[in-house]
Amino acid sequence: MSKRSRVVVWIVGGAVLAVFAFVLLAPVLAGPWVDEYARRKISELGRDRFSSTVTVENVRVSILPPSATLTGVVFTHKDRSDVPPLFRIRQIDISGDMRLFAPTPRASTVRLHGLEITVPRRKGPRSEKSGDSDSRKRYSGASFAAAEIVADGTKLQVLSKKPGREPLTFDLRRLRLHDVSLKEPMRYDAQLTNPKPPGLIRSSGAFGPWNGDEPSLTPMQGEYLFTDADLSDFKGISGILRSEGRFKGVLEEIVVDGAAEVPQFKLNISDNPVHLRTQYHAIVDGTNGDTRLEPVYAQFLHSKIVAEGAVEGEKGKKGKAVRLNVNVSEARIEDMLTLAMRGKKPLLVGPIRFQTKFDLPQGDRDVVEKLMLDGRFSIDDGRFQKNKLQDKIDSLSRKGQGNPEDTVVDNVTSDLAGGFSLRDGFIRFQRLSFRVQGAEVAIDGNYGLRNEDLDFQGELRLDAKVSETTSGLKALLLKAVDPLFTRKSKGKKQSVLPIKISGTRSQPKFGLDIGKTLKRKD
Repeated sequence: MSKRSRVVVWIVGGAVLAVFAFVLLAPVLAGPWVDEYARRKISELGRDRFSSTVTVENVRVSILPPSATLTGVVFTHKDRSDVPPLFRIRQIDISGDMRLFAPTPRASTVRLHGLEITVPRRKGPRSEKSGDSDSRKRYSGASFAAAEIVADGTKLQVLSKKPGREPLTFDLRRLRLHDVSLKEPMRYDAQLTNPKPPGLIRSSGAFGPWNGDEPSLTPMQGEYLFTDADLSDFKGISGILRSEGRFKGVLEEIVVDGAAEVPQFKLNISDNPVHLRTQYHAIVDGTNGDTRLEPVYAQFLHSKIVAEGAVEGEKGKKGKAVRLNVNVSEARIEDMLTLAMRGKKPLLVGPIRFQTKFDLPQGDRDVVEKLMLDGRFSIDDGRFQKNKLQDKIDSLSRKGQGNPEDTVVDNVTSDLAGGFSLRDGFIRFQRLSFRVQGAEVAIDGNYGLRNEDLDFQGELRLDAKVSETTSGLKALLLKAVDPLFTRKSKGKKQSVLPIKISGTRSQPKFGLDIGKTLKRKD
């Protein structure tokens, strides 16, 4: 055998012996000391990166194939006993290219089973240091990296910074973290079920670096898509919402810019669907879900609405209250009536402007029953769509001008204005004025959104005398009572008749309040 051949044999033989030796020694290499080394590394990681004490029930490391399994892993943030653990993990499986003994341990794939995350509330005020988004400058010590972390089925609970408030809880169907490094932001994609309204949220973006001192100040940014959100979960409304947008900030102050639409939005009281579109800029407190809307723009049919305010919870009450200041300058009264009242043909058409305070408190009642409004409105050049009702308005204008037979006065426009408030499904109108040429109505009263009952009292003012509102023998007979109804107002004489309106929206009843007429003093 040549010298070269002997060298080859020695090399091959040595390699075979090395393999056999490695196989024989693998159980020793993966013995208790390796398990203890892994346990020590994860404890250092919890201390240096998550400000937590880590306990592990069991660690098992394998050299062939490279893998590790940890069970019963618990991270207790700053040894706090007043809140649940920061992380509770039933089992961790590490596989693939695993470099356990590197300065920064690495792995190809980490799977977390039964992950429960509880983000604690801050104990003290937010400081510039604790809010430093460049957290990696302040971190030293143990670290960890992975190509991917799979944590499907994660439960996320965020404790409110306001004591006594219920925590926010989310079930993450899917959670994947990519290019994981605790010193740099990591990419993620997630799917979670929104509790109310029920729907699916898909989100992707960047998260981190983790703020070990104050987890709620960990920076984040990304985009989201919220689909199949069933609004019928809120009593009194229905429709399927779709929303998408972008966000950035930290958990307790997330800036969101997005848009939403509900193609078949409706109030159940009217059952008239409209296509609702909104755009919004919001500040969300991810620790409790409270949201400031600054502002939200809404549009349906030919109307636009601008609102600012907040969606907030209260201690001891379930759900959120919505409190807004609403301003409407480009809208149509027929759109509002379509949304809020029964019937396919709105009673009145014309431009409307209004401002109102919008208060929707918590509670499991119908939206129409618990909604509260306080505001003012005005309608210019309104026209009634029902011919019989418009005919009555035309007749009122003729009589008010003292020309009851003048058919040239036709299809007159009406101006309406007044204050309104909504409580318990009833609208209360204050100082409601209704004007046509020659006549003015000033009334107060109530309208029931559900039963459509009318209950109004007020005055009808005519430019003409009462006797001039008719002709023939009636006009002659009424001359005797002209003084009874004549009053001086705003520098001119008018006929003032106390009136009342009752009945329902479809069958209104107009009458003269004779009792008030006889009791009235000059």
